[in-house]
Amino acid sequence: MLLTIVIPFFNSGNHLRRCVESIVNQFINDEVEIVLVDDGSTDKSFQTAKILSDDYKFVRLLQNDRNRGLSFSRSAGAQIGSGEFVWHCDSDDIILEGVIEKLLIKLENTCADILVYNYVKSSHPNSNNLSHSLVEVANKNSLDFANSFTGPIWNKVFRSEIVKHLSCGKMYINNGEDMVFCLEALAKAGTIEFINYPIYNYIKYTDTMTDSIEKNIDSYLKSQDNIASILVSMDTLDLSSFHRRYFVEYFLTYNLNHLIRMTHMDLFRVIQRVLIFLVLLKKYLNVTSIFRIARLCCLGIIYRIYKKLCVEY
Repeated sequence: MLLTIVIPFFNSGNHLRRCVESIVNQFINDEVEIVLVDDGSTDKSFQTAKILSDDYKFVRLLQNDRNRGLSFSRSAGAQIGSGEFVWHCDSDDIILEGVIEKLLIKLENTCADILVYNYVKSSHPNSNNLSHSLVEVANKNSLDFANSFTGPIWNKVFRSEIVKHLSCGKMYINNGEDMVFCLEALAKAGTIEFINYPIYNYIKYTDTMTDSIEKNIDSYLKSQDNIASILVSMDTLDLSSFHRRYFVEYFLTYNLNHLIRMTHMDLFRVIQRVLIFLVLLKKYLNVTSIFRIARLCCLGIIYRIYKKLCVEY
């Protein structure tokens, strides 16, 4: 088996069928399998997945005992997969037409541990816009490399031995999981190849990330606490000081950008959480990094005061 495509889902409705059919309608042979992972859905998503697994012999179905988060579900799917490579896809996106055969040919001939592809971004499946271009970056310890590599994992294909035993897969992480996944995978990878043609359609729906977080604030806070615990122990990972600093800054900035906008959450609590993370992770930062985070905190405070005044007047 060459490729395992893992698709976790939670109350995905009709999106799940569309996602799976974007794969099965392409060239499929015995070198491809799809693993669907139900993360405790309460709608009819599991029934849809069961029909798909019955209809296609290469579609397997796994059901978590309860809602365990996206990171755990991805890991569970990878664990039972038989492929030499693993590709994680989101259930509400689709695979672009004609890419599966090209991808298989590439996987048969590559020596890379991770392949990073381009993708398109749209507001619905039939409206594709190229989001960005990827370039080969030789120097891993460069900002260009970090910016190109860090981010979503659905535009990356990993050798299975790299992703089957990541610590993030043992935790509840349902927000920011891609960042910590990239962190741990990078520490285990040798060669990373960038390929500048798109294979994936990321569909951005109307709800913003902040809207989603505000609806599930406890889940978000738990996820960020678990990510922080992984970052605190980065000394055990084979990473350069540059990458450790980059990922910590990325994590702190990500938290501030979202938490500051949650106007129903007390500002003192927001700053307190960021300062706690900053103290825990300061060994990985330099003076410039700390100054950038402090500046962002100040801008966040000004933003919150402005929003409060707008509401009052």
